[in-house]
Amino acid sequence: MKTKNVGVVCARDAQRCFHSQLAALPVVPAVITALKTWKEAATASAKSLSQPGKPLAGLPSSYSSYLCQIFLLLVLLAPLAAMTGCAGLVTGSTNSPAPTTLSISNVQAASTTASSSQIVWTTNVAADSVVNYGTTSSYGLSTPVNPAMVTSHQVTISGLAAGTTYYYQVQSTDSKNNHGKSGGHTFATSGLSISGTISPTTGGGAATVTLTGASSATTTANSSGAYTFTGLPSGSYGITPSHLGYSFTPASQSVTVGTTNVSAVNFTASATTVAPAITTQPANQTVAAGQTATFSVTATGTAPLGY
Repeated sequence: MKTKNVGVVCARDAQRCFHSQLAALPVVPAVITALKTWKEAATASAKSLSQPGKPLAGLPSSYSSYLCQIFLLLVLLAPLAAMTGCAGLVTGSTNSPAPTTLSISNVQAASTTASSSQIVWTTNVAADSVVNYGTTSSYGLSTPVNPAMVTSHQVTISGLAAGTTYYYQVQSTDSKNNHGKSGGHTFATSGLSISGTISPTTGGGAATVTLTGASSATTTANSSGAYTFTGLPSGSYGITPSHLGYSFTPASQSVTVGTTNVSAVNFTASATTVAPAITTQPANQTVAAGQTATFSVTATGTAPLGY
């Protein structure tokens, strides 16, 4: 920015300045002496004219020299009239130039959820706001330009996928069309969850639950038959429970996780008839007559099992 202060110099100041500049000229003292001599000669001539019968006193022989010096003085004074140092208006200026570049600082993801993130940054001059973002460093998506000219910027990106890492770049342009950008930043949205219960607890407790789809995982239901998968990205999933001796209704379920958690993905466990099968045969024993022989076996199947 540039400001000007304009003032009028008074006549006394101009006269003082004029005399100071005049005195600085080396020829001036000699000219002043000539003027004094000319004045004295002129005074003497006037007195002669006032005395009747007395011849007119002659002018000094150096009269023509005095005239030349006076003419020289006038020539020297002419440039002084054009000097701007002390006459007329005095102009002063104070320079405070506006920034010629736009700089961006303090870029960060201030608040991030499973489906949105609030991006903030600061500029050294007032400018507009826009964010480029995407799941790769090439970005690919952009928010609408916010035309408000501010130095503290805040842009919210919404409609994001849960449990996903995003790359982003901020951009600003000021009123003089100076551009600034800062890229290569990242943030990660929080993951979502899928939960449910398997009942009754006799079949649900300790049941194995398998997750497939956008992410794969396996968990074990607690003693109450409850299970949960956490930290999931948005996407489609399949959930399948299993427990030896039980069948489940439904056998599996498909769910889609968008921007919120999915709950109440429930199953009912039913005992099934399993034919008995001996998995460990009894070992041979040698005993004396009259002693008792004890044998043990391991078998599977739907209870109760008989031996």
